[in-house]
Amino acid sequence: MIDFQWPWVLALCALPLFTLLLLKPKARFSAALQVPSLASFRVATEHQQFVFGGSHFWRSLLIIVMWSCLMVALAQPRLTGDPVEIPATGRDLFLAVDVSGSMNAEDMVDLHQQRGYISRLEAVKDVVSEFLVKRVGDRVGLILFGTSPYVYAPLTHDLETVDLLLREAPSGIVGTQTSIGDTVGLAVKRLRERPSDHRTLVLLTDGEQTVGSLSITDAASLAAASEVKVYTIAFGGMQGGGGLFQGFVSRRINFKPLEDLAHTTGGHHFTATSTESLKSVYETIDQLEVIDQDPEVYRPVKALFYWPLIGALVSFLILWFTGSYVRA
Repeated sequence: MIDFQWPWVLALCALPLFTLLLLKPKARFSAALQVPSLASFRVATEHQQFVFGGSHFWRSLLIIVMWSCLMVALAQPRLTGDPVEIPATGRDLFLAVDVSGSMNAEDMVDLHQQRGYISRLEAVKDVVSEFLVKRVGDRVGLILFGTSPYVYAPLTHDLETVDLLLREAPSGIVGTQTSIGDTVGLAVKRLRERPSDHRTLVLLTDGEQTVGSLSITDAASLAAASEVKVYTIAFGGMQGGGGLFQGFVSRRINFKPLEDLAHTTGGHHFTATSTESLKSVYETIDQLEVIDQDPEVYRPVKALFYWPLIGALVSFLILWFTGSYVRA
């Protein structure tokens, strides 16, 4: 559908017509010109009649067309498309993924049964990719952390780019140790700047905090004060005795600080020991973070003012060149 942003401007299109009707031609008085022969004037007059119809009608018509095109362009014509619904969940969600050296441990089974055993980081990439597909409408950001945290992708609706950046992220890119408290602090800093009331952090790690200036306890208090809900995921293979372990070293990991972090902020703590269980964890988070809201509706609008401007330019050029030809 074509409409105009300023339709009242179209009333000015009739201004040239009123001008022609109201203004009378001015009478001219001049002395008679005596020439020996009118033959040369007759030839020039016949040629002018052949080109312009013998009157100023066409030139006046072009002036009216040019003026009308300018007024139509000034009225801002636009093409409005069909309504398009945009899902709106009002979620600002950061995914924090541990990329320390221990995430290279190849103790996970490939979901697609194509590569046998894969590293923990590769398993995370596969599962998170499926999780992102379901978050259409959310603003999702990506934080990679190791010795220090780094915002690899800011909050954005472009989930394909977030997925691509995660898939291309190598292990150890931000150090080989684990800084959980600083990671939470960085996420809180970015999330509390957002106007949304639904701020969420999903943090995945396979180990304990080994470095960082902010403790997990202090980070939990900071997140709770900023209304940031934190979901924590302890991810890794199982030791023979039944406990999660760091890499291939038989050492039990204390994930109690992660549990306290989640509970303090109103989130949940999960344990995943395989690719399948990790997939179930993200499916659970997806269900817990669903918000039913009416989708936003908008109509795509395309400006069309340049078409009448082109018409006005063409009319002007015709008037210019034909006027120059007559004067010559």
